[in-house]
Amino acid sequence: MKKIILIASMLCLSFAGTSTSTFSVEGMMCAKGCAGKVNKAIKSVEGVKTIDVDFNKSLATVTYDDQKANEGQILAALNTGTTYSCAVKEKAGSDCSQKKCDDKGTECCKNKESKNFFQRLFGI
Repeated sequence: MKKIILIASMLCLSFAGTSTSTFSVEGMMCAKGCAGKVNKAIKSVEGVKTIDVDFNKSLATVTYDDQKANEGQILAALNTGTTYSCAVKEKAGSDCSQKKCDDKGTECCKNKESKNFFQRLFGI
């Protein structure tokens, strides 16, 4: 009986998927405090495995167990736990992330617009 339970639990774990999504987080003004606030908000969602907040690009990349969490829950945690403007930017495995770049070396599906400190501060 123990073997059956062990095999069943292993099968359940093997079907649990891991997803990675990128969220735009506009309005961060400092690298340490703001990124920490974003980190704390996302960590409150059960199933989140890793978080990488990039202040310079205003992005948060989150890896999570898609059986326990989803993009909507993470986005809701960001919107309630922070005062920043947040949205889903890209989900790994989407058509956008699988496009190949042309031979000119351009980056596919990346926001080429780079905002300076004052543009981010005043939302310009």
